Amino acid sequence: MNRTVLDQKIRALKLFPRMKAAEVDKLGALLPTLGEWDLVRINPLAFAQQHEFDPEVLLDIFIHGAKIGLFDFHYGQICASCGGSEHAYSRLDAVSSEQIPCTVCSISREASMDDFVEVTFECSEALGVSHPEPLSGLEPYLRSYRSANLLSPNLESMGAGASMKGFAAIAPDVKGKLEAVLEVGQYRLLNLESHSQLRIAVEGSPLAIEQIVDIDLMEGGISPLSLVLRPGNVVFHLNNRLKAATGIVLQNASEFLKIALPYMRTERVWRPFLTGKAFLNNQSFRELFRMQAWAPDMKLKIKSLTVLFTDLKGSTDMYGRVGDITAYEVVQKHFNLLTEVVREFHGALVKTMGDAIMATFSNSQEGVLASLAMVERMKKLDSSSGQTELGIKIGLHEGPALAVTADDRLDYFGQNINLAARVQGLAEAGEVWITEAVFNSPGVPDILQASGLKSETKMATLKGIVAPTPVYRLFS
Repeated sequence: MNRTVLDQKIRALKLFPRMKAAEVDKLGALLPTLGEWDLVRINPLAFAQQHEFDPEVLLDIFIHGAKIGLFDFHYGQICASCGGSEHAYSRLDAVSSEQIPCTVCSISREASMDDFVEVTFECSEALGVSHPEPLSGLEPYLRSYRSANLLSPNLESMGAGASMKGFAAIAPDVKGKLEAVLEVGQYRLLNLESHSQLRIAVEGSPLAIEQIVDIDLMEGGISPLSLVLRPGNVVFHLNNRLKAATGIVLQNASEFLKIALPYMRTERVWRPFLTGKAFLNNQSFRELFRMQAWAPDMKLKIKSLTVLFTDLKGSTDMYGRVGDITAYEVVQKHFNLLTEVVREFHGALVKTMGDAIMATFSNSQEGVLASLAMVERMKKLDSSSGQTELGIKIGLHEGPALAVTADDRLDYFGQNINLAARVQGLAEAGEVWITEAVFNSPGVPDILQASGLKSETKMATLKGIVAPTPVYRLFS
């Protein structure tokens, strides 16, 4: 690792107003001591626990570090079954919103940001770090395409490695070779770069002569798709038609299936990791990368997003009473206050609209806590500024949404966004209104009980919403 470049990055990192210098220095001293596998696909939550950092502070350091080129983002779409991470991207807008196929499991799953998009960090090549070479052998190849966050069980712990019968790394436009003795049964050639496989049936009596098979590795997959061979010695000639070096694994599918079937019935234990949804709801990411050029057709599915809308009652009259300058200062203080509350409760400010904001949270518990804090702190702000006629109105809803690009920024789209805005329109100054989805969300009843708040419910007819909607007004 180039210590001169590292020291320069650490100094630059400490210039950000929110950075804690001691924690930044601690990370700067730690990085040169780590191995090459420790410097790629860093899970900030696990890293914080292992090295005794505050996880929120460390995540902030990593995100700010990515802004100055100390780290790079890594977005992996992982298989919920085997923990495979074949689909990996360096940009968020490259993450697929379609069905994600897993070559190892031969299954596809719905893509969403909630659970199985893991956001990790890698030390930038600008530091002169040596990243692992996936094509140096079978073990690093498989390790490169596997999430470290699936703790148990994993296929390797159940003996799946024994089903791997060969590995070859082939440079682009080169013919490689993989040789093996095959017995009666089912085999597969796996190419994790192109997410493809060639199925091989080995049957009949053994052949004494060598069988030579010509295989093409293409962008669209492996050709041919299937083969029937006789038992005996087989030589695969592997023509790499891809633009980069690639790997091929020969697997005894019959052996793998014996392991995979009981494995599929076991419960998975995952290490906590930074999900795509939680990352989108990070205020530092929003602020530092809001000017990034996102793909105009980006659509990322989120199964459950908590959406908060606010509005400031009395602001128009305030402009007439105290003048533009004073009123503007009060409104800006209100925006700063709300932004800090959103950050404190692990949410992100999506946009402002006049005197209103839209913010999002990964769960309703955080959204409700933020709402209650906003009401209390706005009372103090109104009192200190002498604007007792002001009051914040808040609405909350939880449901599926799409993360999209609008006006060159990350935004959200869907009926549930509209519903949250309509619920906010029911509130009066100092009130929080929530939908039934929020009211029944895990942890929310406990928050309301602990805060001493009561609730009343009614069926509301909301503009643009076909059916009457059950809503709850929270009050002391």
